[in-house]
Amino acid sequence: MARRSTVAVALVVVLALLAGCSAVLDGGNGAGEGDPSTFDYADGYGPDGVTDGQAAVRSHQSGVVDRGSYTGSYTYTYDTEAGTTDFEVENRVDFEAEQGLQRADATYPDQEAVITTYRDSDTRYRRSEFNNQTNVNTANDSFDATNLTATDPVRPLLVNVSGYESSTDERNGDAVVIYETNGTDGVDALPDINESATITDFSATIAVDGDGVVRSASYEVSYEVDGDERELSVEYELSGFGATAVERPAWVEDA
Repeated sequence: MARRSTVAVALVVVLALLAGCSAVLDGGNGAGEGDPSTFDYADGYGPDGVTDGQAAVRSHQSGVVDRGSYTGSYTYTYDTEAGTTDFEVENRVDFEAEQGLQRADATYPDQEAVITTYRDSDTRYRRSEFNNQTNVNTANDSFDATNLTATDPVRPLLVNVSGYESSTDERNGDAVVIYETNGTDGVDALPDINESATITDFSATIAVDGDGVVRSASYEVSYEVDGDERELSVEYELSGFGATAVERPAWVEDA
């Protein structure tokens, strides 16, 4: 069993999403049992899994930017001492127009919040709805394409987890390699899981296309904190490549 910390990954991932890095497995068209040796791999990937995590991250980022635009959806559910917390995020980015729009719905055990973030070429606008109050703030923040490629939710799966089994399949007509892993081997390298938790089970599935873009991913972690069983689950999907438009919200004009 891997021994690590309270799953502080929640805060890190959510903040990353709200910074613009957001992103549920879309249904494959095949059985996921193709021969991985025949797949055309991007840098950082191979038939035996992720061969170079940092190179895989770079392939994902450049591949997403090269598509021109995308829509990302992301769900994150985790247990705490107070109960279960859920985050649902939709992210739309148009790299050519230098615009991004993200909505994050958070459901805590005792309250709910909605945070909407809009970005243009040089400004970030954020609208927070929490405890029946609405606040809007702005910040000078240049549009950075690399930081808006939905990388952070899947970075640990590329950099910190090893031992994947691979096969091939399709996603919306495109060939993808499917990486899967089960068990706790390698999971102790995951960042932001603190030393007081014991990870008892881990599973992950990633679908990567020939450009190195993570098209979909899901993972589940079971862990114990002071004898209390808890779970964390994530689902992630990118779609709408080259066909996603972003509209400037009306509330931005009053910011």
